[in-house]
Amino acid sequence: MATSNTAYQPAVYNTGILRGDTFSESFTFATGGVPLDLTGASVRIQLRNRSGGVIGSFENGSGIEAAEDGGAIVWTIEGSQTAAYAPGLYQYDIEVTTGSTVRTYLSGSFTVLKDITV
Repeated sequence: MATSNTAYQPAVYNTGILRGDTFSESFTFATGGVPLDLTGASVRIQLRNRSGGVIGSFENGSGIEAAEDGGAIVWTIEGSQTAAYAPGLYQYDIEVTTGSTVRTYLSGSFTVLKDITV
């Protein structure tokens, strides 16, 4: 009997923003209850439209700040960037590379809503 192993599937978290607002959200990663050591790690996030086109790409020092201890990152998209995003549903994931190990810890949808005050 075959069983399913979800140990390497990313957790799912859906989020979003009003177009033109600044987005800033923090995430903490742990394995077995122990915070992930991000010392020397490369963290990348890509935001893609439904056809797969990249509308935003973020990495350490460019939209992502990583705390080396504690497994925490902060993902920030400036309002000037989100102002260029068309309202709609996008997809993202968070990929962490440590040495030669690449792991996607989180993925989900990213909704951009039409702004009211412009």
